[in-house]
Amino acid sequence: MKSFKTRIISLFSAAAMLLTTLPAITASAANGLTQENVKITYTGQVVDTFMGVSARYATYYEWSGPYSCAAYIDNFYYYHFGVNLYDINNYKGKPRVYYPIYGHTAELVAVKNPIPGDIAQDKDYSHVAIVKDVSNSTVTLIEQNWKWNDWATGDLVCTVNRKIGINDYYFYRLYIDGKPKTVSQVPEDDDPVLEQPAPTTSVIKLSSVAAESVNSAGYNVRVKATDTVGIERIEFKSYPKSKGAAAAKTKTVYKTGTSVDALSAVRLYDYEYTEGTYVTAVTAYSKTGKTASKTIETVISRSAPVISGVSVSNVSASGYTVTCKVSSDSGIKTVKFPTWTSYNATDDLASDWASSSASNGKISGDTATFTVKASDHNSELGEYNTYIYAYDSCGNSTSKAVQVNLSKSVGTLSVSSISAQNYTGKPLCPAVTVKDGSTELSEGKDYRITYENNTEVGKGYVRVTGIGNYSGSKLIGFSIKPAKVTGMKVVKATTNSVEIKWNENANADGYYIYRMVRGEWVKAGDTAALSYTVTGLSIGENYELAVVAHKKVGGVNYNSRYPTALKAVTKTDRVTGVTAAADKGNVKVTWDRLSPTDGYAIYVSADGKTYTRYTCIDQPLANSTVVRGYTGKVYVKVRGYKLIGSTHYYGAVSQIVTVTV
Repeated sequence: MKSFKTRIISLFSAAAMLLTTLPAITASAANGLTQENVKITYTGQVVDTFMGVSARYATYYEWSGPYSCAAYIDNFYYYHFGVNLYDINNYKGKPRVYYPIYGHTAELVAVKNPIPGDIAQDKDYSHVAIVKDVSNSTVTLIEQNWKWNDWATGDLVCTVNRKIGINDYYFYRLYIDGKPKTVSQVPEDDDPVLEQPAPTTSVIKLSSVAAESVNSAGYNVRVKATDTVGIERIEFKSYPKSKGAAAAKTKTVYKTGTSVDALSAVRLYDYEYTEGTYVTAVTAYSKTGKTASKTIETVISRSAPVISGVSVSNVSASGYTVTCKVSSDSGIKTVKFPTWTSYNATDDLASDWASSSASNGKISGDTATFTVKASDHNSELGEYNTYIYAYDSCGNSTSKAVQVNLSKSVGTLSVSSISAQNYTGKPLCPAVTVKDGSTELSEGKDYRITYENNTEVGKGYVRVTGIGNYSGSKLIGFSIKPAKVTGMKVVKATTNSVEIKWNENANADGYYIYRMVRGEWVKAGDTAALSYTVTGLSIGENYELAVVAHKKVGGVNYNSRYPTALKAVTKTDRVTGVTAAADKGNVKVTWDRLSPTDGYAIYVSADGKTYTRYTCIDQPLANSTVVRGYTGKVYVKVRGYKLIGSTHYYGAVSQIVTVTV
């Protein structure tokens, strides 16, 4: 460890070098500690340094944080003595000391004759500084946050080497274990200040990095960091994402301790008022040189939100609903809908609508909705005025107005629903029933009916227009479907497929083919042709098939009603294992059973050319029969069949076998 005396000399050298680089302080002025004003041009600007600890200024006022007066004396005393100060200017009394070495005590003691390094506090308990020099009854200070706007130039300025009278301030000196500590003191061997045990392992963490106070002028970034040895500083590197890291500006907050809460401001005027996404990269530095980093993005916009798609619905004598689309680059925060009637001007407008949540709309995604209740406006009828105010996360706002006339609207009436209609080629005019509550209204007296788009396939409408005591109109839609498909029939069947065809439907774009599965129609395919082969079927099964015409209109598919189901049957398998043998003047025929099948047909020929169906055996488990009445050479073949009602649907015939009787 360096000796304390060597450390102090090094600190004075570093301070002298830094002071010579400040544009507003000349070398002679620094040596003579001349009081003068320095212009503040950017946040984090170093205006003075004393004993290795720099005074830094922000371009904005900061009651607490890294640029406050309290932060400087806390940094100074931690740097030199390893103590933290708290309750600075929080009550009418001296700051308090936290000394993290077990078994030792530390406190600030009031003194009347200050020396360099002592704390100075004004008698209003609102400002603190470090004593830099004492000459007779004049005290020179180093401090932060002592600044103002020069009325002559408009510049933000601070005072360097500010002078006060020795009786103008309170002064405090640090005592550890009852011994006074000064920055010029050479420590004793048992001085606990110089022998503080430091942790050998540094564990640095950023527990929280978040943007706050976001508005159109910028935002603040708050950081919470911890380190087992101690945080030295926090760096904030910010830039508009559109300009890239080359446009970054870095601000450093010097705040020490094992747990720090640091705040840095990002202002658009530092980036030529560039809007859009801003990137802030935060890096915390520990006293051991370790770092922890995190990057956040924040959207800043100076553009007003956009209100569009304003619509009014649910209009009745009791009120109405206003709906609109709202959007903003930085996100919508609140949408308000203050409302009043034209009758008696704004007597029914709540005076606190701007601050009250009563006028807030409900926001869902990019849609804002608000319901105006006549009961909130003396139940007045007539013209209502609703103004829509949209506010975004950056404080930008915009507005739009909408007027609504409250009367007994047709929209409150109930109109009977209309079932889907089938295309006929002629205008379709379905009837409707109109009611006001439970009272059925009269066409021609209370309303009139007109029809729109009511001929072609698609969406047709009935328009109910109020007359007499009713105003406005209401559309009731109904579907016009293509005509039913006709002429369906089976063309061909195999063991696993059925081919069907049907008549052309002039209204259709194409056709859906369905088959019945466990009591429900299941889509089997679609085609633009007039025939289709349904595949993937089971052997020897009964099926119900249907063809539905479809046509797309306005992006919506309209399907015809299901026609009467078409019965179809797949063929059974070919019978195998057929044998024929002479048996007592007859022919015994055997075969292998099929599954599934409803029975077997046996065909016999005496010449091998002309076959006669000898019999049908309606027994699925049968596998033999006796053929009688044939002599000589006999030809036999067998095939299975499905029986629906009295109709046989045959499978393929077996191999022909012969026998001589």
